[in-house]
Amino acid sequence: MSALPPQMTFAQRMQRAADKQNIVLRFLREEIYTTLNVMQMLLGLSADQTKRTLVAMERAELITRQQVTAPSGWRPMLWGITPKGQLMAGDDHEIPSASYFKPNRIGLTLLSHTVGLQRMKISAERAGWAGWESGDRLAKFDADSRPDATAKDAAGTVWCVEFERTIKTSGRYESILFTRLRDIKAGKYQRAIWVTETPHEAARLRGLVLSIREFSRTHAGVKQTVRIIPEQHHPLLAFTHIDAFPAR
Repeated sequence: MSALPPQMTFAQRMQRAADKQNIVLRFLREEIYTTLNVMQMLLGLSADQTKRTLVAMERAELITRQQVTAPSGWRPMLWGITPKGQLMAGDDHEIPSASYFKPNRIGLTLLSHTVGLQRMKISAERAGWAGWESGDRLAKFDADSRPDATAKDAAGTVWCVEFERTIKTSGRYESILFTRLRDIKAGKYQRAIWVTETPHEAARLRGLVLSIREFSRTHAGVKQTVRIIPEQHHPLLAFTHIDAFPAR
């Protein structure tokens, strides 16, 4: 008969609770708000254990919660960081962020997109990726060329990450492809990956983008013909779905 696992001491339980709290605050320091499911993924706990952790942090006024309704009818409970939580989120030498959870300022039309990117960030970091930067913090890109995120994989390759919840037209992907290849050439990142909701969508998107061979584009007032050379350009592009990411 196997021995029962040793019981944690009071000090060990307190340290474990503090560790979980720090993980949550570090994540929300940048992400500001998220759902219970994302927190469960982040902590690696059951839904009940995760909720107990969040409720304890809510009682300590580090986070707060609010149910919202997206245009799709989705009604998630969002958990977000408070000003006190931001104060406690960093190290002693770090300046606290002034951003905190304001339910009436949530972009509800993009909520599913935001939550999906949070899942991808966690998956990427567990796979050894680092330096994840969300698009809204990438000042070096203009609005038309800004990716959803950039990050460096375990081999040191910098990726442009796009979460594609809605498949666009071929003409729109011509414009996107032009921008991605231009920015790769400029050294802003080295490869681009599109992430969809399902494997079927990833396969269809891959076929659509890789079928593009030649198109016209006006850049800086000059009309030019863009030719895609498969053996040169296709290795720079990757396609996958959210449950597999960052595997390709």
